[in-house]
Amino acid sequence: MVLRVDDKVLWGSSWLLVETGPPVNLSTRWVEMFPDVGTVATRERELGIRPGWPILICLFEDDYRLNDYLRRAYKANQKATAHGYAQIIKVWLEYLAVKPRQDGGDGGVRWDEATDSDVSDYHYWRVYDERNPSRISSGTWNTNLTALRHLYDFASSPRTRQGAAPPWVAVNPVEGYTGEKGDRDESSKKRFTEKDARRGDRVHWMTPDQYRLWRDVGFRGYSTVKGDDGSLAASVVVRTRQQNEARNVAMADLTVTSGLRRREFGGLLTMELPDGVGIDAFLPSALTKRGKKRAWTVVNAHGLHSVRRYIAGERMDAIDRARRAGRYDRMQDRIDVIDVVTKKGQAHVVADQWLDPEPVDNITAQDRLRLFKRNDDGQLEPLAVWLKDNGEPMPYTSWYDVFDAASDRLEKQRRKWGLPNTGVNVTPQSLRSTFALMTLVQFCAAIDEGLGRTPADPFEPGIYSEAFDFVADYLSHQSIETTKRSYLPSLLSVRRLSTLQRTSAASLLDDLASLSPTEIGFV
Repeated sequence: MVLRVDDKVLWGSSWLLVETGPPVNLSTRWVEMFPDVGTVATRERELGIRPGWPILICLFEDDYRLNDYLRRAYKANQKATAHGYAQIIKVWLEYLAVKPRQDGGDGGVRWDEATDSDVSDYHYWRVYDERNPSRISSGTWNTNLTALRHLYDFASSPRTRQGAAPPWVAVNPVEGYTGEKGDRDESSKKRFTEKDARRGDRVHWMTPDQYRLWRDVGFRGYSTVKGDDGSLAASVVVRTRQQNEARNVAMADLTVTSGLRRREFGGLLTMELPDGVGIDAFLPSALTKRGKKRAWTVVNAHGLHSVRRYIAGERMDAIDRARRAGRYDRMQDRIDVIDVVTKKGQAHVVADQWLDPEPVDNITAQDRLRLFKRNDDGQLEPLAVWLKDNGEPMPYTSWYDVFDAASDRLEKQRRKWGLPNTGVNVTPQSLRSTFALMTLVQFCAAIDEGLGRTPADPFEPGIYSEAFDFVADYLSHQSIETTKRSYLPSLLSVRRLSTLQRTSAASLLDDLASLSPTEIGFV
């Protein structure tokens, strides 16, 4: 992450977020600083440290407490939450690292020295400061606040004490209490909370035109033209070729036509892709949010076409480069897959390094980056779908940087045409939300047509329970109420359009362009 004020870079990343397990995503400078990094995975296994869990490493100091928190404060089935909170905490640590100290000293503010004033300043910067081009919504801020509260609750709790040693922090800066029983003032929990935020505020969806504009400018390097109505459209007349273009386009097209989460699409293996449109494939429990295997599908041929084109072209080129450089042969902790067999209806991987066949359903996101097979010519090839430009498997945690870069490119085009700096902020959740809303719209349209209803008829949620049940089940929501709370407001707006009288997906999606969602900065 880079902090900017008026296009001036104030600070860069002094913290690295990685996972336990093999060092698959370390830059050269980190390897040079820590030459023993190659043996870390083996030592972690010997110590019983679980693979695939987040680790925060600082370039300038070693603070075991943060990683002790990430190890002890989460249950075994809360890995996804731990990763999400770790990313939020990383941004907070980087902010503090460059914040001037009140005593005038050098070195920024340490996380265990932060006060409620620091939290207040951070709140303003993240949500309101116009100099920040990457401001976040009120709902996202509340999620950030929950993560910080979780950290400082643990750090100020007696659970952190070793013998007679005091807790790591004396006062929780988020709430201003010491962690002792009975000391918490419930009103303090609302001190920095955005009161007007609703869970539904986090649902950022795009019309088809907006999606194509973001994808083509951000990933394909297209320029833009400005229409008479002030809107932008992508133009191939002027184009800057982008690195990993086919990969990024394939990821976006697949996600917006399947509704997968970042961890889910980011951890896919080539053998887990569906055979065709509307044909079910299965997400392994190791990748899903709730740890349960579930079906998924692609609803539009374009999504699968983009992926197949990437696999046959750009992905194979990256593999060839890695082979010529001998990168796969030198890769540490590589898992050589001999075969994939079916046992009791489940796919199992047979590998040289494993004594017994391992169910594909149990292979973690981290271990999936280590899976390689040999082709008919005896050459190594990764099983992971998404690869970096050098041919190495790409960790799913890297996708946020890809999305940010694409959004930045579109924002630059907006500035070129003198449009307001709204801070384009498309995320993997934006694509998932777009898929969910479009699915609901089409499902409700079919129900209305079957019942002879029109948008002029009163909206009765009970009539559309089947549509919400389907989407809640497909998206693996905890309950149907989560789905309604997230998408009902948007659906009510869409239903007022005459498009709901149609069942053609193309007509529905095209006509939705008359709506203008503002949350992701397009208007």
